[in-house]
Amino acid sequence: LNSFEEEVSIGILNIAAAIGGVITGPLADMIGRKKTIAIANALFLIGSVILTFATSFTYLMLGRIVMGLGVGASLVAPSIFTAEMVPASMRGMMVACNDLADNFGILLGYTVGIIFWGVENGWRIMFFIGIIPSVLILLFIWTVPESPRWLVYKGKSVMAKAALLRV
Repeated sequence: LNSFEEEVSIGILNIAAAIGGVITGPLADMIGRKKTIAIANALFLIGSVILTFATSFTYLMLGRIVMGLGVGASLVAPSIFTAEMVPASMRGMMVACNDLADNFGILLGYTVGIIFWGVENGWRIMFFIGIIPSVLILLFIWTVPESPRWLVYKGKSVMAKAALLRV
């Protein structure tokens, strides 16, 4: 990559993340918190796969855009979900823990980048490793109940009560 392509490939993720963050609230209201979290992680997973196997600048950009949409959505949807799932007395602390986990993930990403600095195709390995958390979240998000608040919002009071009993 030349320096312009390098800069664009880095910056495009932030632009896509901003777009992903903006559309996540309405999407979560439409389809639910769990499905939105699943979509965010699926986008991150697809973006990671594209980046791992990218053979051109075009594919690199596509992977960064898809991943960016997932990043933006994953910065918003889990906070909504968390805020709706915990008692008011714990809400601030739990949402802050979610933000702390986001920042820890960013730090972990930079750490992995440093570990693979100078390794041939290390950037591909780094993106491949990014697949792991997405797969785990996609598997385990279905084990938690949907947000009771969202279920009530959608007129599903019986399901909301069942979800509350699981919390």
